[in-house]
Amino acid sequence: MRSYNIRAVLGGHYHRNAVFAYDGIPGLINRSNLRAKADVGGYSIYAVTPDSLIASEQTIGGEPKRWVALSMTDKYYDEQGSKTKYPDFSVNQTYQQVSEKWLVKTGIGIFSSPVIWKNKVYVGDDFGNLTCYLLKTGEKKWNYSSKNRIAGTPAVADGIVVFGSADKNIYGLNANNGNLIWKVPTSQPVLGTVNIENGIAYIGASDSIFRAINIKTGNLMWQYNGVRGYVETKPLIVGNKVIFGAWDTFLYDLDKNNGNLLWKWTNGIKGTHYSPAAVWPVSSNGKVFVVDPERAMTAVDLETGKTIWRTKISMVRESIGISKDGNRIYAKTMQDSVVCYSAQENQPKELWAANVAFGYEHNPSMLIEKDGIVFGSTKNGLIFVVDALTGKVLWKHKIGNSLINTVLPLGSKKLLFTAASGETGLIIWK
Repeated sequence: MRSYNIRAVLGGHYHRNAVFAYDGIPGLINRSNLRAKADVGGYSIYAVTPDSLIASEQTIGGEPKRWVALSMTDKYYDEQGSKTKYPDFSVNQTYQQVSEKWLVKTGIGIFSSPVIWKNKVYVGDDFGNLTCYLLKTGEKKWNYSSKNRIAGTPAVADGIVVFGSADKNIYGLNANNGNLIWKVPTSQPVLGTVNIENGIAYIGASDSIFRAINIKTGNLMWQYNGVRGYVETKPLIVGNKVIFGAWDTFLYDLDKNNGNLLWKWTNGIKGTHYSPAAVWPVSSNGKVFVVDPERAMTAVDLETGKTIWRTKISMVRESIGISKDGNRIYAKTMQDSVVCYSAQENQPKELWAANVAFGYEHNPSMLIEKDGIVFGSTKNGLIFVVDALTGKVLWKHKIGNSLINTVLPLGSKKLLFTAASGETGLIIWK
């Protein structure tokens, strides 16, 4: 950017107005239009004059108040460039047993996780592409284009890959060649992640409807019309229940056979921003576990939907995981660490906490346990692995500076990942 006479970098939807310098280039971050603790909301107004860039805060019903002005003629940085190298990959030198077997760079944003079926990898992206790669080499096998972004993670079973698109459709494709088998129209974008069990796909959308679809025919088995916010999570299937959160403050429990509501739970906080909606719920020992943006972890009774315990001690956010034996719950905190809680107790009991040193963190990527280790990822391009019983850091690997979605560990020390900056890759380690 330095060679293009950039006058400023502008960023929106922060919690305040502030002036930074991005490697010398002026950076102005702006408050969101939410009112926060004030009586009314506000926003920034920019005025560009022949010699100045002036930013003012406009509150509803008030007068604009200038909070920064920059010269349009003065030089703020050296155009020859920075000596700083971004990203900083030095952590990869510390853990040299980890390497990327293959890496595909598409340049297209990816916010869904990879899924695998019979040595094929399936990835959705922000251009609406569902792409199939060969697991062994990363070679592109086929591509199917929907008409808008694919934000939710697909699912694949019985030779059929199912995914939702913001083009207001749910798709079923032939997993071998990408041919369209069926399409279910909706009235709003479909951003939810899919879960499949016994030939039925379960997925939520933005039209207040949660659906169960026969994956072979595309026939609607049932639908629940009582959701009041959009769904992005992966539904949890346990026994005769389908459990999911939505951006309406509620966690829903539906009868898997007919879609009838069994119970719904809320954390009691007013405002959809605190909904247990991004988390993929997990369950064991008669409990459902969620974390939410109020930085709390909650155990909910599986049968009644009543709160068993809730704690804010660890300041977790929207990432959770469960051990294979169902006895431990894992969660990322918002600063540096991973915590492990007992899933057996009727009160919160921390078993260990590990300092992974990933910094400030709020990426809603889930923690996955496989073969006695826990895999996680961050908003800053880091993949990390800790011992499931002790929390000891086993390795870390830097992909870039962009968000890494929920990773997919495989057997024989392999791991698939996707990144918001457009990468899909296979990591191996010794």
